[in-house]
Amino acid sequence: MDMDMDMDMDMDMDMDMDMDMDMDMDMEEPIISHDMQLKKQFTELNNLKKQRAAVLANIRILQKEKADKEGLTRQSLSDEQLYYLISLALNEPAPATKILRACANEFQQDESWCNKVIRFSPLNEQVTRVFHKLEADSNPHLIGLLKNRLFSKQRLLACSDYRSFLNLLKKWLQLLAMVTQKDADLESLHLLNVELKEELNRKSSCLLMIKQGEPKTHAALLKKEIPSMTYKAISKAVGLSRQTVAKHIDKA
Repeated sequence: MDMDMDMDMDMDMDMDMDMDMDMDMDMEEPIISHDMQLKKQFTELNNLKKQRAAVLANIRILQKEKADKEGLTRQSLSDEQLYYLISLALNEPAPATKILRACANEFQQDESWCNKVIRFSPLNEQVTRVFHKLEADSNPHLIGLLKNRLFSKQRLLACSDYRSFLNLLKKWLQLLAMVTQKDADLESLHLLNVELKEELNRKSSCLLMIKQGEPKTHAALLKKEIPSMTYKAISKAVGLSRQTVAKHIDKA
């Protein structure tokens, strides 16, 4: 009977272990399932990224082919054209497209010419020649840029096309306008300061003469320096009667 009881206990323990193992397997299955789903999703995402990159590359190829077909190739400029173009940009800061249209009108070119030129990279030797000529011709705007150290040929030549070239010139000219206005304001303040100093010196000399002179002389000087001053005010200042002051000033 004891043996039967032991066997029953062993069977119960085996059943409990089997149940525990089944429960552990049931818990692991959802985790494994989630990992597989995540891996699958990331794989799909990577595939989509590759497809997107391929589509974008194809779009760029098609855009280039379209541009070539429509004749949107790069167009160089003659020295005369570049001189005129830069002169326009210096004289009136404006968007690159507007300046190019004005240049196109001057040389009887169409809109496609503008589209070609704006894509062209500035040439070192040509840009150097043209700016030397502009400086020799005393272009006031270029002289202003050089004087205020706002001009850098190296930065202009680093531009990949004439759009960025002209936009950089525009930016410098806007800075030059601000500097010029500031200089004008400072000059006005300087002139005002000089005038005030001269006025102060004149008033000081006048006061000194008044102190050293007679009351009648005081009265005449006050009226001369301050025309709006009344006889009554002058009489109080110099210690004479109003009538005496008026009489002396009228004779002076």
